[in-house]
Amino acid sequence: MRRATEMWMRDAQDDVIACRALIGAGVFGRAAFCAQQAAEKALKALYVEVHGEPPPQVHGLGALAQYAVGEAPEAMVDLLAQLDRHYAPGRYPSGLEAASDRYGKADAKEALEQCCAILQWTAARLRGSG
Repeated sequence: MRRATEMWMRDAQDDVIACRALIGAGVFGRAAFCAQQAAEKALKALYVEVHGEPPPQVHGLGALAQYAVGEAPEAMVDLLAQLDRHYAPGRYPSGLEAASDRYGKADAKEALEQCCAILQWTAARLRGSG
C-alpha cells in the first residue's frame, strides 16, 4: 500500500474516533460531519492507491467513489448519498437553528454505521488493489 494511502486511511480512522467521542459527548451534528469526513478520506485513500496521484479536490462521496473505482454497487451508491447529506448541515447553522439542533443521537449513530460500512467496503477494495 502506498504511503499516501496509509496517511489518508489513518486520518479517516481518526475521524471515526472523533465521531464516537462526539456522540459520547452529545455533539451529534459534528459527529455526523466527522462520519462523512471519514468516508471522504477513505475514498480519497482508495483513489490514491488506484491512480497513484493526489485525489481530486471534491467532497461528494458518490463522485469520489466514481473517480476511484468507476461504478460502485447500487447499495453502496445509496449509502454514500445518505451519508453525504451531512457534509454541510452537520457543521453550519441554518437560519435560527444551530447545526446541533438538527441532529439527535440516533442520527449521529446512523451516520457512524454508514461510515463504518463505507470504510469496510473501501478497505476491501484496497486489499484487492495491492
